Amino acid sequence: MDGRRPEIEGTGSEDYFNDAWGLHVNDGPYYGVTVAEGTGLGSRMTAYRWHLLDPIPFTTSLKAEIEHRGWTYNPDGSVKSSFGERTDCISSVAFWYQEGIARDLPPVPYGSARLPHGNASQIEVEKSLAEVKAEGGTASRIPELFWSKDVIFFAAEGKGAKLEVPFDVPEDGVYELYTEVAQASDYGIYTVLLDGKAPGAAQLEHEPGADVIEQTQFDGYAPETYVGLAHQVGWPFLSKGRHTLTFVCAGKREASSGWNLGVDTIILAKTGQEAWAAAATVTEPRMPAGTIADIGRALSDPDPITRGLAALALRDRGKESVAALDMLAAALRDTEPGVRMMAANAIAAIGKDAAPAVQALIEVASVKGQQVHVLRSVAAALGAIGRPAAAPALPVLRELAKMPRVTWAAAAAIRAIE
Repeated sequence: MDGRRPEIEGTGSEDYFNDAWGLHVNDGPYYGVTVAEGTGLGSRMTAYRWHLLDPIPFTTSLKAEIEHRGWTYNPDGSVKSSFGERTDCISSVAFWYQEGIARDLPPVPYGSARLPHGNASQIEVEKSLAEVKAEGGTASRIPELFWSKDVIFFAAEGKGAKLEVPFDVPEDGVYELYTEVAQASDYGIYTVLLDGKAPGAAQLEHEPGADVIEQTQFDGYAPETYVGLAHQVGWPFLSKGRHTLTFVCAGKREASSGWNLGVDTIILAKTGQEAWAAAATVTEPRMPAGTIADIGRALSDPDPITRGLAALALRDRGKESVAALDMLAAALRDTEPGVRMMAANAIAAIGKDAAPAVQALIEVASVKGQQVHVLRSVAAALGAIGRPAAAPALPVLRELAKMPRVTWAAAAAIRAIE
């Protein structure tokens, strides 16, 4: 307090939260633990303490620290140190009462600058459907199962059915590995294997009484369909190259009418100080600037975010983006739906002068399984071009009007053209 040396010093961090031999779930009025998954690598802990009965008064400054040390291990699993520097992710929030406003302090970092690591990659598994292996059931792709989320749907025949999904790891390292799955009234309970084995991680502490919650399975049942349940597979070491997640049906709850499964994504984030430091140096893509030609060339950038930002910039330039119309028409065939959608929005901003793009808009609207956000933007672009140039699009617009989530956009376009 007030710049002096520490006046309160203790032992393990669990002692500060009035616990011992690890953290255990409890909900006292002044201290407690809301989450305690165990002591394995990747386990999560959340604890709180309110200094209402034991306030810590200060006048000019208050500094609280928790030593980032604990059990560390050698690559062969042997103990390296019982008090070594660790690479856990630790974050904290503090509240205090004071008179007046604290001035001359640095601003609080905003948004992503507060995140410990920003290198997560999201793998859309439905793109690898041809490589998926199913046993005891059939696998197919369901577009738009929940809003804009496409999933691999596994129609499982019963307990023991398996779905094997491949994914690629860019480089050797320890990764935080999640899979996002769907839930519905006919879904089952599943365990997840990594490369055919139960995922494991070293126990980082030796606390005899710590809570340990098994993270080996998830229940896919829910009364209504939802896509977004995040299941932590673990924090394994993964070598560069091809790996697999195998989903094995362990049964179903009584309320469920089936054993099915829906897999949306696999999420990888490399962990550790080197990975986090590297992620902190990566600059996010920015809106392309310059002439229309300069921005148009960015529509061919390898990064889909940059391509989308280029289309967004052309949309904001309105009618003058007609100089990039050919490039926008080509972007309607981009592999990323977000880029296709924004390219259509840019064409809509050009208006009647975008008439040469009508055929390209008709073609993208005719693609089977096209993303609905893309279809709405295409319909808006055809409506903005209007009569008579967009008249050849009326048949496809009438088909789009039959789709519940595209009806209003297609109907508005039809009125503008007719």
